[in-house]
Amino acid sequence: MIALIVLVGGFASFQTKNFADTFVEYRGTAKTSLIANELTEDLFEARLDSSKYRITKDRKYIDGYEGRDGVLGNIAEIVTLSPELIEMMEGYPEQAELTEIADLLSEYRDSMEAAYEKQTMRDVHVEETAAAGRKAREQLTEIMTTALRDGDAQAAAVAGTVTSHLLLGRLYTERFLVDNKESDAARATEEIQLARDSMTSLLSELQDPRRRELAQGTIEELEGFATAKDAVVRVITERNAIYARMDEIGPETLSRMETALNAVVDRQNTLGPAGAAMAQRSIVIVSVFVIIGAIIGGLLAFFTARIIALRLTRITEDMGELADGNLDVEIEPSKDRHEIGKMTNAMVVFLDSARKARDLDREVKEKEQKERAREAADQARDAEKEKEQRAAEAREREVERARLQTLQDFQKDMERVLGEAASGNFSTRMSEDMEDENLAALARVINKLQEATESNIADIVSSIGELAHGNLGVRIEGERQGAFQRMQEDFNGALTTLSKTMAQIMQSGISVSSTSAELETSSLGMAKRGEDSAAAVEETSAAVEQITASIRQVVANAKSADEATRRVRESADRTREVSNKTEESINAMTEASA
Repeated sequence: MIALIVLVGGFASFQTKNFADTFVEYRGTAKTSLIANELTEDLFEARLDSSKYRITKDRKYIDGYEGRDGVLGNIAEIVTLSPELIEMMEGYPEQAELTEIADLLSEYRDSMEAAYEKQTMRDVHVEETAAAGRKAREQLTEIMTTALRDGDAQAAAVAGTVTSHLLLGRLYTERFLVDNKESDAARATEEIQLARDSMTSLLSELQDPRRRELAQGTIEELEGFATAKDAVVRVITERNAIYARMDEIGPETLSRMETALNAVVDRQNTLGPAGAAMAQRSIVIVSVFVIIGAIIGGLLAFFTARIIALRLTRITEDMGELADGNLDVEIEPSKDRHEIGKMTNAMVVFLDSARKARDLDREVKEKEQKERAREAADQARDAEKEKEQRAAEAREREVERARLQTLQDFQKDMERVLGEAASGNFSTRMSEDMEDENLAALARVINKLQEATESNIADIVSSIGELAHGNLGVRIEGERQGAFQRMQEDFNGALTTLSKTMAQIMQSGISVSSTSAELETSSLGMAKRGEDSAAAVEETSAAVEQITASIRQVVANAKSADEATRRVRESADRTREVSNKTEESINAMTEASA
């Protein structure tokens, strides 16, 4: 009987030891899975904050905000806890997947800092391009204005062409900032080079000191723009390469951690049923030994077996409850030092550990629920912000449509006035009643040009009419400028010459009358003087024809000058209008991409 009891006790001790080892390992896997879950969550938050920084360019997503650790804080926590996780994964084949996590995340952290530095450099260079572009635009505008004022049509046209290339260069630079396409960067380089070449060619032909100074300054600003633009392209390319590497590190690290976590969970799922099966086998075997002992031991063994059976039944029930997941069962600690007492105490320890694991699991689930609620709130705020942004964009589009309508009305009015002028009617005027001061100023300039042209042409027509009626004393009076001044001087000079010639003819007539008496007495002398008079008349007629041809040439030159002035003015106006529109578009794109 004693031997039987010893045998039963030894078997129970052996099974209890195995059960305790299984429980200890189960508890270790539970802790390992919690740490792995925490590291996975930190990695997910770090990648999420990294994505938010790429969208908003806000440094707080890197350093931390509103109680959250940010990219650097989450990565630091992972790097700190990863050695403990690797140690707890001892014996797992998946342990090798975790050995490089710290190095990968350190590289991820360094890449994040490098990307922030590249973004900062990119913003500085973008501001440099904007400043250089604005300065060059202002200088080109002054060149065009002064050239038109001084009648230098070629300088105004070249400056307008350079302005177009500059605006296209800025436009394609802004497009590159948005979509990072190499074709846009190459096109921007090409346009700026064309602008520099045209400006260099113009500089060699300019004579005005102020315009030469402006042209030299424009070339320097174009070179500064090209240098800053190349720096922007280089920095953005390097930044995008860093982002690409981060996008490789994140999924790779997450995959390694998920592999380790799945291995731990699989081990947990194996240990639970194994422990329950071990307990069930122990109950069966001990029950068999108890029955055999009862038969062999008789009444004496009956009481001992009954006590043992009761204890084992209670243990079996408790183990069954534990196996079914009931952690609310109460197991009293045993003060006995034999195997059943140890098994009972081991079950007490197992129950306490299981309860702690349950509580820890609840805490994790509550934390996950809170995190989901916080993410839902963040998404709601983001949706509200996006709604407000769309409303603002709609208002901006409405303002832009109104501005475009104003420009279209202005263009139609300008086409009407200039079309009438092309048909010879200079009496029409553009409406100056508009909200845009720039367009109103341009309308006043066109009206002033119409008035000046109409006035000068009216004076010319009136003077030619007086001349046609034989009034040789008519003159074009008043102060003129440019081609109209030269036309006035030529016309007045021609009439002065004509008046002198006619005076000479009249004087010759008087001389002929005074000598008529002498002609009567001398037929030979009269014939001679008659021949001389006829020659003088022929010379006078030839002089009159030459003067008439000169007057016609003056009128033709005046018309040509008026037509050339009109074409230059129209070209300058169109160039200025296109430049202003492009400037506004580029400024809007610059503000949107900042």
